[in-house]
Amino acid sequence: MEFCLEDFNYPKGSEVYAPIALTPELIKSRGSHSYYVIGRLKSGVSVSAAQAEMDTITARLAAQYPQTNVGWGANVYPIVADTVRMYSMALWVMMGAVGFVLLIACANVANLMLARASGRQKEIALRAALGASRWRIVRQLLVESLIIALVGGILGVLVAFWGVDLLKASNPGEAAKYAPGWKNLGINIPVLAFTLGLSLLSGLLFGLAPAWQVSKPDLNDALKEGGRNSASGSRRLRSLLVISEVALSLVLLIGAGLLFRSFLALLKTDPGFNAEGVLTMNLNLPFAKYKEENQRAAFYGDLVQRVKSLPGVQSAALVNYLPLGGANSSDSFLVEGQPEPAPGQENNGRYRVCTPDYFQTMGISILKGRPFNDQDKAGVKPVVIVNETLARRYWPNDDAIGKRIRFEGPLDKAPWMEIVGVTRDVKHELNSAGDAGVLPATRAGLVERDGFGRSDHG
Repeated sequence: MEFCLEDFNYPKGSEVYAPIALTPELIKSRGSHSYYVIGRLKSGVSVSAAQAEMDTITARLAAQYPQTNVGWGANVYPIVADTVRMYSMALWVMMGAVGFVLLIACANVANLMLARASGRQKEIALRAALGASRWRIVRQLLVESLIIALVGGILGVLVAFWGVDLLKASNPGEAAKYAPGWKNLGINIPVLAFTLGLSLLSGLLFGLAPAWQVSKPDLNDALKEGGRNSASGSRRLRSLLVISEVALSLVLLIGAGLLFRSFLALLKTDPGFNAEGVLTMNLNLPFAKYKEENQRAAFYGDLVQRVKSLPGVQSAALVNYLPLGGANSSDSFLVEGQPEPAPGQENNGRYRVCTPDYFQTMGISILKGRPFNDQDKAGVKPVVIVNETLARRYWPNDDAIGKRIRFEGPLDKAPWMEIVGVTRDVKHELNSAGDAGVLPATRAGLVERDGFGRSDHG
């Protein structure tokens, strides 16, 4: 049976789906916490009820398997909320800014309409003198303001259509696959109905005050040659609108200034590497063709050498996850000579698997010790490079060089690795502090541990 859902994009960017193949080692391992679980709630079951049940299950697992489940829980999220949670704050900020701009525009239009109506005092007074009721005058002015509001709403919709097309064109190539809902970005019927209703409401609210203000003129003063064109009440209302516009504009400018300041601070943040002139690509070898580890190692080694020989290339390297690439890997580890932590209090750190010239290629400084070399490969003494945060955390009064750590697991699968270097911290998110980091050396295409595979591609 074949299924083809053109608009289905979950997880984002996925094009091919395959059944999970659970190996015997993976089935036996209770330390794997890397999968997401997707489920459909029964009718009448709330998210809070599902969360309470998951809390009960995880507490029971923690009591039954303390070595692997203490400190671990499960959070229940609606699928839409989980998909857009990274963008929701930005969208709320944009919505607030748009709301302020709308209020400023409405106050400005109301002020202009009030000034226009005040200039028509003689016309309105003449109509009143000829027998027009106050309601008729108000109705006429409201109709005029509603027509103006509708014309403005229609022009706004046209600008929105053009803006959506411009926004879509700004997202290059295949990048749209990784933005949830990007294909559905556009103007739809509910948005049009909301725009129509908002335009009518704005015209009604901000046209009613000027209409009511000038609908009862002083006939003697208004019809007198050289008489006043506006009443004191009209002037007070216009002054209030101007004050409101200035206050809203000031709040909007302060918010925009703070956002711009935060943006500049992010641009000035030192990521721990030099991105100048660095080009990257992702590569995944087909397992059917490269089944053996030595095949993958030979391919990667040849690839690096061929890239290095290209004109204009200073150095080349491979790594499993790039900094700021949106993907991370972390694991718990043990420190030689220090007591094994209690369940739920494991030493956790992010790890990367890289080839020797990675630090040179990325411009990452080696603070102590040495970088990897060609002798650091499979079959020899395992070595590792850690960042300064990890070295400072676990050896605050000692030198980390020569110390040993290992990933948790059976000793034959997770051997002790000697620390040969300490690098400066590299950020994986610009707005977060540095985390403890581990960089095992590898010359092979796959590092096996506890039944898991880590491919060093980058």
